[in-house]
Amino acid sequence: MTIQRGHAWAVVISLMGASGAVACSGGETPQGAETKSALRSELRSGLISIATHRNQFGADHSAGAHIWQQERPDDCETLAAEESCKVTFCRSSDIGAVTSFSAGDIEISGARIAPPIVLNPLPGSGYTRWIGQGTIWSGGEAVRIKAAGEPGGLPAFDVDLNAPSLTVFSRPNWATGERVIDRSVDLDLAWQPENVAAGNIHARINVTQVNPHHQWWDVDCYYPVANEKGSVPARLLSMIPASEGGFGNVDFRVEAEKVSDVDGFRVKSQFWTTANFPGDIQAAGSATIK
Repeated sequence: MTIQRGHAWAVVISLMGASGAVACSGGETPQGAETKSALRSELRSGLISIATHRNQFGADHSAGAHIWQQERPDDCETLAAEESCKVTFCRSSDIGAVTSFSAGDIEISGARIAPPIVLNPLPGSGYTRWIGQGTIWSGGEAVRIKAAGEPGGLPAFDVDLNAPSLTVFSRPNWATGERVIDRSVDLDLAWQPENVAAGNIHARINVTQVNPHHQWWDVDCYYPVANEKGSVPARLLSMIPASEGGFGNVDFRVEAEKVSDVDGFRVKSQFWTTANFPGDIQAAGSATIK
C-alpha cells in the first residue's frame, strides 16, 4: 500500500527501533540521540490516543491505537525553535509502503477508568477503538498503559504516569465570537487548573493550504500547567502565513507523557484533554490568522 501523508491532529506513542534495557523518562529524546531517533520515529511509529473531553453538551472519552512502519519519512522541517516553542513546515508526501504491526492487547487503567479499557489488535489494520461517556480523570491521578506484546511486533511494555489537569483558559477568551490571531503581536495565554496542576499546556496554531499543494505550518508551544500563563511570540507567529486562502486552526490542550526504551522500541506514551474556555467551550477549532 502506498499512501499520501496529510496533516493529522493526534496524540502519539512513537515506537521505533532502538536497543538497550527498559528505561523511562519524562519529556523528549535526549539531545545526543535526536537525529537517529527522529529518523526511526518517522519510519516505524505508533499512535495511541487516550483522551477525555468536556463541553457544554456533556463529557466523553476515547482511546485508540495503530502501529505501523512506513517506507519513507514525512516531508517536514523545523523552521525555528526556542525554549518553549517551535515552528514546523510540512508538505504532503509519498511515504511509500505502510505495514501494520501489533503490540498484542493494550490495557489502560487507573484514575476513574473502570473497568480497564482494552484495545484489541485487528489483523493487519490496527486496533479496536474505545468511546465512552463521562470524563475518566480530573488531574494528577495515576494511570497506566500495559501492552502484552507480540512476536514480530512490539514487545511488552508497562508505563505509569499522572493524568493531566482539566484546565480553563481566561486569556484569550474565545468562548463567544470568532477566534482571531494577529501574527504581529504576541499571543498571551492564561489558564487555571480545576484540580491539581499536572501535565503541560500544548498550544498549537496551524495554517493549512491545499492549493496548489497540500502543505501546512504549525506553531507548537509547551508550558507547565503550574505556570498558569505563557506567551506565543510574534516573531514565531510571523513565520506562518495568514489563513486567507487556506484554513486556520487553534488547539489548546493539556498533555502528560513519558518516554520509554523497551527492548528495541522507543515508546512515547501520552494522555491528553482539550482545555476549555469559560462555560465549558472547548479551546479548539477554526481560527482566522491575519
